[in-house]
Amino acid sequence: MSVERVLLLSLAFAALVVAHLVVVFTQRAAWPIIQYSMFASLVGDDVPYIVPFGVVTSTSEEIALVSDSRVQPFVQAELRLALAPFAMRRDLRIAEALQDILSRYEAHRTRGDHDGPALRGVKLYTMRARRDPRTRGWSIVSKRVIAEHYPS
Repeated sequence: MSVERVLLLSLAFAALVVAHLVVVFTQRAAWPIIQYSMFASLVGDDVPYIVPFGVVTSTSEEIALVSDSRVQPFVQAELRLALAPFAMRRDLRIAEALQDILSRYEAHRTRGDHDGPALRGVKLYTMRARRDPRTRGWSIVSKRVIAEHYPS
């Protein structure tokens, strides 16, 4: 390839990268470089989500099971999607699902995959969070127990 052609392609690529950066940082659409906004905005003020919490054996404190190493082979997104049907209706298999989460957690803990405390049970919460536009952080606005499981 000639030097002129390499220079032209390099400049075109650089212009495309700069255009994308401008769109990302200004948050404005500029065709043909438009951000995909399907997941970029919220509908309503609150965002609902489901979180399993472990109940610590020694203190009865509750810890969110949000670390992927604690719920392997699942990652949080998969686990929340798998638990979502239980939030919508009372399913008799919820105890089985929570026992599975507890068993996996304890198996990973005894193998040394994570350093979490021993658990005596699991609770499943549905929570609502609200984004603070000033800090860009999230705050919990409600937390409700859907189900809990303590093996006998």
